[in-house]
Amino acid sequence: MDIIQTFYDNLAAHYDKLFLDWQATTYEQADILSKIFKEYGFNNTANLLDCACGIGTQAIGLARLGYNVAASDISDN
Repeated sequence: MDIIQTFYDNLAAHYDKLFLDWQATTYEQADILSKIFKEYGFNNTANLLDCACGIGTQAIGLARLGYNVAASDISDN
């Protein structure tokens, strides 16, 4: 396993602690991203790919808004 993989695998268990309120953050970030998408002509019927999704903060929030989201990350953790 390389050093980058190890770093993110070790960070995974603590990543949500970077946010004061992770649940609220999923909603806040999704709202911001959804507004940007709408400015460019996309609505929640768009299919999205979240590369390097981490713990899914944006992917989960956008899925709650009805977007079809696929997410991927280097760390299985």
